[in-house]
Amino acid sequence: MKKILFLILVTNLNSYSQNLNVFYNSFSSGNLKEYRMKFLNDSIVEFQNIPTHGSINFSFKIEYFKENETVIIEIKNLSEVEKNNLKIYKLDYLENRKITLSKNKNELIDKTNETVYVEQKILNKNYIRRKSITIIDNEKIIIDRGITNSYGLIEKMPKENKKITKFLMKNVENPNYKIENIRGLKAYENYGILGINGVCVITKTE
Repeated sequence: MKKILFLILVTNLNSYSQNLNVFYNSFSSGNLKEYRMKFLNDSIVEFQNIPTHGSINFSFKIEYFKENETVIIEIKNLSEVEKNNLKIYKLDYLENRKITLSKNKNELIDKTNETVYVEQKILNKNYIRRKSITIIDNEKIIIDRGITNSYGLIEKMPKENKKITKFLMKNVENPNYKIENIRGLKAYENYGILGINGVCVITKTE
């Protein structure tokens, strides 16, 4: 009986919400400058800028709470130093923001702010790093993006997609096509985890 109760408890905890001490990177539909966060314990979350080569890292910690099956974070009462750092890294849109998170598979979803949060270990997988999606007249095509490191140097060159190349050569000056770039939560909901890299949708208008 004790073993059964333990398994039920573990299952409930695993299906509940956030994982502790792992980085979640944000992917937003409306903000080009993203960030990451780490839940340090059951009440404190840390926000950081996403580090790049040569950048200075900054972070701030704030309390969060759980309500039913959601995690709620209210970013308020920041110090002047923290506010200034947000401005420097173009993350000042976070000030006074309320983030309400629910879990979907391994990701955390904030529908209000149209943001999906993905664990860093998932982002490190080559398939996620290398691939993106292009939609041409409702046909989904997987594109190889190559791999670029934190220095901005190309580690692996992207592979040519002959179907895309052929389409571009034929329609590069065709005014009857419109292009839409979908990001963040909308891309994730429509195209799955690979959608977080952004989805280019090319549609014929006439």
